[in-house]
Amino acid sequence: MHTTASLQLYNHSKLAIMKLYTIGFLLLFFSLCTSGQSITKSDLRYTEWCVDNSNKNFYKSDTIHLYRFLDTLTEIQKWNIQYRELDYNNGKDIAKIKFKKKGRAEITDHNIEDWTASKRDGKWRWKYDDATQKLTLLFEKELKLLFKIVGNFEDRLVWKYEDTKHFPKEDIYHIRVLKLIRIN
Repeated sequence: MHTTASLQLYNHSKLAIMKLYTIGFLLLFFSLCTSGQSITKSDLRYTEWCVDNSNKNFYKSDTIHLYRFLDTLTEIQKWNIQYRELDYNNGKDIAKIKFKKKGRAEITDHNIEDWTASKRDGKWRWKYDDATQKLTLLFEKELKLLFKIVGNFEDRLVWKYEDTKHFPKEDIYHIRVLKLIRIN
């Protein structure tokens, strides 16, 4: 009788330990999965991002995707980067956002039809909260846009062309994409 009770106690403690290991593994797995989605303020600082702005989507849409090219570009590629940005956005209008130091920002709207770029007169500021993943854009100290980052992934763009000797070539551009949902 004493042996059966000891055996049952041993089996229960073994089962409890297995449950703890399983719970620990699941918590570790989910924390690793979700930490890959988060970004920090330093990931935004000193960077330039593009966003679809057809029909003023950047200012009105509930969901937007910011994107930027990650590759180190050659001089020739730098001259043509706007073509790549537009190609990635299916030839639609874009807005470019520069996240500068000390919370300053610059937003430029690019109209594709008449090939113009326009900036609003005044001061843009940006704030980012690492803990809540919220991006705030202020214009003249007034809240204009508030987004929560809900996705962070990489994409790519394949650009096919002919070189000077008319040989087919292709460049592959790696792109960081952030999915944001409007809060206000």
